[in-house]
Amino acid sequence: MCKWRLSVPYTDNPARSRRCEVALIGVVFIIGLAIRLLSVMFLGGYSAPPVFDGISYDILATNMLSGNGFALGFATAFRPPGYPFFLALIYVIFGHHYEWIRVWQAVLGAISPLLMYASARQLWSWRVAGLAAMGMAVHPLLIYFTQAIYPETLAIFLICLLLVLAISPTGSVPVWRVLLIGLTLGVMSLIRPDTLLLSALFASWTAFRYRDRLRSMVAVGLLVVGVLGLVLPWTWRNYREFGSCVLVSTNGGVNLWAGNNPLAQGGRVDPSPETWLEEDPPQDLEGWPSLSEVQSDQRFRRAALAWIQEHPVEFLSLLPKKLLRALWINFGAQDKQVELPWPAILAYVVFLGASLTGMLLSVQRWKHLVPFYLPVVHTMLVSLIFFGSTRQSALLVPIQVLFAALAVDEVFQGLMKKLERLRYVA
Repeated sequence: MCKWRLSVPYTDNPARSRRCEVALIGVVFIIGLAIRLLSVMFLGGYSAPPVFDGISYDILATNMLSGNGFALGFATAFRPPGYPFFLALIYVIFGHHYEWIRVWQAVLGAISPLLMYASARQLWSWRVAGLAAMGMAVHPLLIYFTQAIYPETLAIFLICLLLVLAISPTGSVPVWRVLLIGLTLGVMSLIRPDTLLLSALFASWTAFRYRDRLRSMVAVGLLVVGVLGLVLPWTWRNYREFGSCVLVSTNGGVNLWAGNNPLAQGGRVDPSPETWLEEDPPQDLEGWPSLSEVQSDQRFRRAALAWIQEHPVEFLSLLPKKLLRALWINFGAQDKQVELPWPAILAYVVFLGASLTGMLLSVQRWKHLVPFYLPVVHTMLVSLIFFGSTRQSALLVPIQVLFAALAVDEVFQGLMKKLERLRYVA
């Protein structure tokens, strides 16, 4: 029988039965999986067809399996290939059934808290790790993503895996594990191209992580090989198709313009004849029918950079708005506000406050926590450059939950100490 000593400080390392921790992990997994499977039933159903971006992902996966290549009736690189590859793998094994996508996303969503437990347990007690894992298991946003045929659930699973690989109680990890970190970042870059910036941040950190200079150089080299070994084959495919160097996708330009234009207020402005305040407006997100994907991407980028250069004050005034939207609940274009009931708003504000408190409490151990901080820096930079939205900042959720768990644990310890003093006085 497991006897949980709740009053033990997280700085202690008491001998506990491994079986008890396995039981805790099992409970978290079952709760996380059950909630996700049930949520799909109430959020459209298992067989509901994809919507918005999900339609393109589905078509791309289907065309690849049909021998038509990565195409939407024509060769494309507008969507990153990682998530369509994931869908294609599911279709190969289980057939073209949307039910299996959602089942496997529920499984990945239930495994992610266990990965967070594993990374947190290397630095804190089972209590902090358990709170973080349970927080992820029941987090409404992570549950919501399960039913969406969008890459967020897969990306969050991978960020949790990345943290398991990168965190070490000694401050350094075996060099061979750095290659796995690079491969994980490479897969993430094929799902979300902005992860290339996160890869650069991890490479910079790795360069200073080891005292031995040669070992440091080898580690950085392995990380870069892991990332580029997965990204460059796709870059070569794009070069053959378009005759231009496109690292992953051709949607960087439109995303840059979407957050930096005369109508921008910190969120995403979808290009259209109504929002393009110049001559010759684009048809939609993918640009101009008279231009190739690469040319449309370049035109969007030029328009965004020109606006920034001509309106530096307006651009700077957008930065805090972008950060605010990145931290709040905002889906889709900036003109589509999410209306939350006040109890949900209050709960979310408390959650953000707890997360910030936990982060501040952890500063004294910053050398061990750099892998947790880097995704935060990455998300803030991406939001400042492009725009703020919930999907952009989804990778932050596991880290926010972890730091919130640390804050809750600190409060709990303080209360336990007060109760012990009162009991002693009595």
